[in-house]
Amino acid sequence: MIRSLIVDDEPIACRVLAAHLRQIPDVEIVAQCTNALEALRLVREEAVDLVFLDIEMPTLNGIGFVEAIDPPPHVIFTTAHRDYALDGFELDAVDYLLKPIGFPRLVRAVEKYRRRHTATDDSVEKTAEEATAPTLNIRVDRRTVRVALPAIRYIESLSDYVVVHTDTDAHTTKERIRDLAEQLAPHGFIRIHRSFLVAPWHVNAFTAQEVQISDQTLSISRTYRKQALARLREDEA
Repeated sequence: MIRSLIVDDEPIACRVLAAHLRQIPDVEIVAQCTNALEALRLVREEAVDLVFLDIEMPTLNGIGFVEAIDPPPHVIFTTAHRDYALDGFELDAVDYLLKPIGFPRLVRAVEKYRRRHTATDDSVEKTAEEATAPTLNIRVDRRTVRVALPAIRYIESLSDYVVVHTDTDAHTTKERIRDLAEQLAPHGFIRIHRSFLVAPWHVNAFTAQEVQISDQTLSISRTYRKQALARLREDEA
């Protein structure tokens, strides 16, 4: 069970988010707080796994809330303001959701937490979905390596080679990113630059110029900007 806390000074936003979360079977709402100071007290007294946190709140905002706790809790930011996306990423937020938050997008955010929570130092345990997921077969050092598509964060082009970056590894293979982009487009991968192909479910935050994936900042080039942004915004809906 994922013990969750909602922190938002807008009662309507709290109610909508709570209604969505109650539809996810293994999520338990421990409490709903209307300000960050109340939430600070609660997380010090109660076991909380995941905080759904608004940013713009009086007295203490969401960024200050995270910075005030050591170690900070797992946080999914819920805000109407895209301007804080990079701040949220720097605080290692699980995800950054823009209001109004659709139920499918919320489910994907909870799945991001689930993947992070089940990670170990050396590997990430596969969920049932990942175990049956389609794979990308690539040649690495005379071996064929099968990489589950949900585990791929992004693919980077290095001339006639590409590096496939996953949750736990980086595989270098002699392929052209153009060919992989065509192969992976039906599976939702997005070309954002002549050198980058990204998995939108691993994107923590994005602007018109770049995306954030884990601890990496990847540029969106002018050539791919219009199509890439349309696809990324579609994924938020």
